[in-house]
Amino acid sequence: MIKTKGKFVYEECDGVQVLFDPSGTPLMTDIPKDVDAQRFAVNACAGRILTAGLGLGLFAESVAAKDDVVSVLVIEKSQEVIDLINLQSPKISIVCGDIFVFLSSTKLRFDSAYFDIWPRSSRDIYEQVVLPLRGLASRVVKHIYCYKEAAMKRSL
Repeated sequence: MIKTKGKFVYEECDGVQVLFDPSGTPLMTDIPKDVDAQRFAVNACAGRILTAGLGLGLFAESVAAKDDVVSVLVIEKSQEVIDLINLQSPKISIVCGDIFVFLSSTKLRFDSAYFDIWPRSSRDIYEQVVLPLRGLASRVVKHIYCYKEAAMKRSL
């Protein structure tokens, strides 16, 4: 099955889901390696959760299924991605917007956050994206978790 919305493509083939960006680069898959990379954050998050980057919605759905999670707010930059991905949990709300703008102005408070909005891990991503994002989020989030952050720190 293939679905498109604007320039984004969702494909499911042989039980594997993939979301492609406009350049054709995979943004997210549901292969075990990608699912396992989020497991630490799913296990650690509780209460009111903030996340950025919807992807396939795997993190949002997995964390929303936990009994100790009250709500999950997803900030997704692309309305096209939001339109492609169907989430089932009533605990999940999605807002179309930029996470940096959202964090700069929100008065909401969160118990945990998981951020996974970068396509690869590198020193530049850590310095230019992760650190500024952590700085903004620390104002409104108690516990912050970031995709591949430990690997990025080791590259410093």
